[in-house]
Amino acid sequence: MIAFLQPLALLGLAVAALPTVLHLLTRRVPPTVTFPAVRYLAETERQQSRRLKLRHLLLLLLRTALLASVVLAAARPVVRVGLGGAHAPTALVLVLDNSVSSGAVVEGRRVVDLLAARARAILQRVDEGDRLWLMQADGLPRALTPAEAIALLDGLEPSPRRLDLGRAVRAAAGVVA
Repeated sequence: MIAFLQPLALLGLAVAALPTVLHLLTRRVPPTVTFPAVRYLAETERQQSRRLKLRHLLLLLLRTALLASVVLAAARPVVRVGLGGAHAPTALVLVLDNSVSSGAVVEGRRVVDLLAARARAILQRVDEGDRLWLMQADGLPRALTPAEAIALLDGLEPSPRRLDLGRAVRAAAGVVA
């Protein structure tokens, strides 16, 4: 799929029609003259006109393609390819609420276990170049590797501490910045 970072620049594609318009406006129809010397010139012109018309057409197409490519370059196209699942290096803070309320059971599982499972799914997509922090109810961000984070999630239990989610998100934003 192709996306454009500057889609309004595509309006400049109307400029690509400019060579065609100028070509059509400057076409000349030679005057008709009947005396003998002009007949020789007309014959020569007919012989050369095919080659000239082809040359002019190719030049017109080249000018149009040049203007269209400049406009497309100004629109900054981006092709999003989902091959390999690679992504740019990312800074990620996982905020897990493992306060006492996460010990509640929903659909046969504790909420803390559901949160840990979702966190593991996110950690599956973390690459080597990514920076990772994990923040629990104590509100302290811990820099971890994905393996360390998964080990911490395996032993995650509800804590008697209360997580202030607003303060945790602000702290996470500060860590990422």
